Formats: sequence, C-alpha cells, structure tokens
Amino acid sequence: MDENTQEVLRVAAVIGNEFDFDLLKEASGQDEEVLINALEIAERAQLIQEVQSKQRKAAGQEVFAFAHGLIPLSLREEISTLRRRRLHRRVLNAVQAERSDDYETLAYHAAEACYESLARQYTLQAAELALNLYANREASRYFKTVLGMDLTEADYVRVISGLGEALFRLGEYNEAAGHWEKATEHYFSIQNYDSAARTAARAARAYWHDDNTPKTVEICEQYFGKIKEKVSDPAGLETPGMASLVHELARAYRFNKQFEDALPLCRQALEL
Repeated sequence: MDENTQEVLRVAAVIGNEFDFDLLKEASGQDEEVLINALEIAERAQLIQEVQSKQRKAAGQEVFAFAHGLIPLSLREEISTLRRRRLHRRVLNAVQAERSDDYETLAYHAAEACYESLARQYTLQAAELALNLYANREASRYFKTVLGMDLTEADYVRVISGLGEALFRLGEYNEAAGHWEKATEHYFSIQNYDSAARTAARAARAYWHDDNTPKTVEICEQYFGKIKEKVSDPAGLETPGMASLVHELARAYRFNKQFEDALPLCRQALEL
C-alpha cells in the first residue's frame, strides 16, 4: 500500500472508527481525486467499507467505517505523540468548519490536541445540550468530566447546577441535592441571593424525593433565615427565587405535619 493511502488512513483513524468523506478531505488537505483513489485502494484491501444508511444518503453524506475496531487503533499507535496531537488539531479545525455544533466531537479532539480551554468549553456545551435534550445520563457524564478541569467560578457553578439537574432527573436525589447545596453556598458568597434561594429550593426538593423531609425543612429554614438577615430591603426578598424557597419551605412544613407554620408561607409564596 502506497504512502499516501497510509497517510489518509492515519488521518481517518484519528477522526474515529467512522469518518465522512467531507471531513476527511478537510482534515487531510488532499485533492478530491487523490483522496478517492486512496479510499478505493483501502476498500479493495478490505480495510474500510462504505456505510449504507438511508438517513445519511438523504443528507448527502458519504460515510466510511473501518472493517474492524483494531485497524484504527493500530494506525493511531503507529503515530508519534507529537504528530498525533497535530493531526487532532487538523481534525478539530475541520470539525469546526464542517459541524460547529458537534460539541462532543469537538471536545474530544480539543482534549487530544491539548487545547485545554477549548476542551473545557466544548465539553460544557455538550453537557448543556444533552441536558436540554433530556439525555440526562450523557449530560451527567459530560458535567462530571468538565468538573475535573480547571474552571472559573462562573463555570464551576454552571457545572454543579447542571450536574444537579441531570442527577435529579436520573433519580440520584441525594447526590443532586449535594451539588445544589454547593451552588447555593457559591451564590450566597457572591451575594446573589435570588439564585441562592432558587438552588436551595431545588436542593430541598431533592431531599424530599429522597424521603428526607427533616433535611428538606432544615435546608429551607437555614437559607430562608440567612437571606432575610442579609437583605434589609423587603423588596429584595420579592424575587422568583425567594418565591420558590418560601413555597418549598411551606411544602416541607406541610409534609412534616407542621400545618400552622405552612399556611402563612403558602399565602406569602402566592403573593410573591
């Protein structure tokens, strides 16, 4: 097999077990006819095969896959670390040009290219997109990945808030509540009391779903009291976040059989 075909296959292997023609062309920098010839040689050698899919044909995509998972693995292992990193950068540039909203792929190649800032950005975007699509298990995985990266304070609270939501939807209530409590403490420390009240209410609801009503009451009372101490202007307590917290506290009292405490708070939440 000629050197050009081997080089094309190395780039394809860096893209992944499957690769589409347009992305490979962009990443390899090869002339179209030269690239077609290389793929035909590889196909005749039974190293790759075209993926037949009505959906992809309708989208005008020409997608190929390696015949066995060990083939791209072997090709990648032949490449030095420095060269592989630079190939990932070329693939990253190609994906940015061809599929700028494919955050999962962008995050992977940015990480492999050692672009830490871009890897963090794209992983967080992948997590938030998955959360919006209710792909909660994937969202949880992405949020946990980005949580291990160097984060700004703003990104950190986005991550733990989003992770809390993904875990809550997955029924991991105690873990979700823990992340929301951390978010609440962060918001309280920067005097964003509306957001602190909102995440405290979410933590309390998670504890309730975890059959821990006393903890629900404790969280609500704790932050309701702390925020009231810090906000001197009554108008500063008339926020959507405080409405959620007051409602959650009233609800917690109701399920803890503290009916006399619950009723005035229910009325207050309705007024808010």
